[in-house]
Amino acid sequence: MCCHSIRRIYRLTFATVDLLKYLQYWRLYYQIKSWYRNEENSKLYKKGIVYGRHGNKLDLYYPPKMNKSKDRLPPLVVFVYGGAWRTGHRSIYCLLATQMAEELNAAVICPDYSTFSKGTF
Repeated sequence: MCCHSIRRIYRLTFATVDLLKYLQYWRLYYQIKSWYRNEENSKLYKKGIVYGRHGNKLDLYYPPKMNKSKDRLPPLVVFVYGGAWRTGHRSIYCLLATQMAEELNAAVICPDYSTFSKGTF
C-alpha cells in the first residue's frame, strides 16, 4: 500500500469524525423549526419586522402573561446576540428569547444586524 493512500484514508477518517460533532446541531435546528411552525406559539411573537435604512429585520417576542391594559406596557429587553463577522441570524435564538420574555415578563426584541460584506466597520 502506498503512503499516499494511507494518508488519504487517514484524512478522510479524520474529516468524517470531525463532521460527526456537528450532528448535535441538527436536533436544535429541528426544534427551532418546529417551534416556529407551531400555531400556538404564533401569538407569542411577530417575526420579520423591518427596521432601519438597510432593511434589517427583527423579531418581537411578547411575554405570555402580557397585561392588556393600554396604560401599562411591559418592559422591553433588546437581545443582541453574538455571532461572527459573517454569520449569525436572529431566528436561531427564538427559544432563548421566548424564555427571556417568560422569565422576565418583558417584551424581547431580537434584531438582525449587518454582518461583514454588507455592513461597514
